[in-house]
Amino acid sequence: MEKYALVTGAAGGIGKAFCELLQNQGYSLFITGRNAEKLVKWKTQLESLNDVNVHAIDADLSLPQGREKIMEYAEQKNLNVSVLVNNAGFGLTGEFVDRPLQKWKMLNEVNVNAVTELTWYFGKKMKEKKDGIIINISSLAAFQAIPWFAAYAASKAYVLSFTEALAEELEPYNIVVTAVCPGPVKTDFVVSAEAAHIEAPDMLWADPEFIAKESWKSVKNKDRVCVPGAMNKATLAAQKIIPRTWVSKLAGSFYKPKK
Repeated sequence: MEKYALVTGAAGGIGKAFCELLQNQGYSLFITGRNAEKLVKWKTQLESLNDVNVHAIDADLSLPQGREKIMEYAEQKNLNVSVLVNNAGFGLTGEFVDRPLQKWKMLNEVNVNAVTELTWYFGKKMKEKKDGIIINISSLAAFQAIPWFAAYAASKAYVLSFTEALAEELEPYNIVVTAVCPGPVKTDFVVSAEAAHIEAPDMLWADPEFIAKESWKSVKNKDRVCVPGAMNKATLAAQKIIPRTWVSKLAGSFYKPKK
């Protein structure tokens, strides 16, 4: 049966890099995103690259209807989703109480609820088949509390913990579950997601293609957590021996809005 890889947030950044990688691995693609025009263009490009099927639907993951739309489409088309990449994310910087509550609700819908629901639905299918791969894009931010990026970091901590737990539960069913925790990535995220105050050192930034490649290596090694890049690994190791309050202050300095 034809194997599909479902990639959310597929029309840009890390999602786009995953589409190219998975297509080269022989998977047909099921891609989703909010921008229908960008998605259709990307679908056409992907179909011209390799002779594989590409299904595309626009869906807003901040809405329950958007998540249902994806699940219903897969059911109607009888798509055998063997790889799920929960890549779509919503970022927001700034002082927590100064931002509209609706923004924080949207962040949680995309970063937490969408990941939970899609993982539940497609993970259940994978368990029945005793085969599958689930890749949840978390963040290096998941390992510490970050002032001025508080809700985002907390949402990614949920993704990390959730993924590690599921990896244990689903391992007996031949399902690999990996949390990918990149540092800053060169994408439109910092602008489109209202996270424009990220000022991490240049050495910590990575290309989306590198993130996808390192993620796939980790999947093949059945790693439960992937931290791409030597500098990010070193940063994570260092913060384990530094008091959490110091780590939080330092991390927050990269996100604090300038006056």
